[in-house]
Amino acid sequence: MSVSRIFRRGLVRAAIAAAAMAVAAPAAAQPSDSNELKAAIVLNILKFVDFPDDQNTTLELCIQQNVGAARKLRALSGQRTKGRVVRTKIVAGSNFRDCDVVYVARSSPSAAGLAQANGRLVMGDGARFIDGPGTVGLVRTGGQIRFEINLRQAKADNLKISSRLVRLASRVKR
Repeated sequence: MSVSRIFRRGLVRAAIAAAAMAVAAPAAAQPSDSNELKAAIVLNILKFVDFPDDQNTTLELCIQQNVGAARKLRALSGQRTKGRVVRTKIVAGSNFRDCDVVYVARSSPSAAGLAQANGRLVMGDGARFIDGPGTVGLVRTGGQIRFEINLRQAKADNLKISSRLVRLASRVKR
């Protein structure tokens, strides 16, 4: 086998490992900007969630105006996940109509309750986020950002979360 072929094979293995790490990013991510990391985690989580109306060609990600990572989350617009194009918009207040995914700020837990609807994934920041009506919470643990999942809420909203994602969660509420 030629040296260049061995080198290419190594690059392919490295690319596969990097893709696998992207899913496990909450446990081992290195980006310097935590908001950039949050956006990457959100996009990867969306790849493992089945929505009741998966026939749509777009996935509407609504971001509450006062979310710290709003700019980085907004940059997800145009990305593809499970054959759907992510479209983002900033939402003032609690007008979450036509949203498939809502990302709310830690400082407004009541917004999570207002965002809750059948078929809608509600995400936000904070260690206790999934103890309310939130479905997925991003939690800072030391220098890492991990995620927690509320499977009971996901089931109530007709969302199916892959068991592969559930295994990576730092905490799961059943």
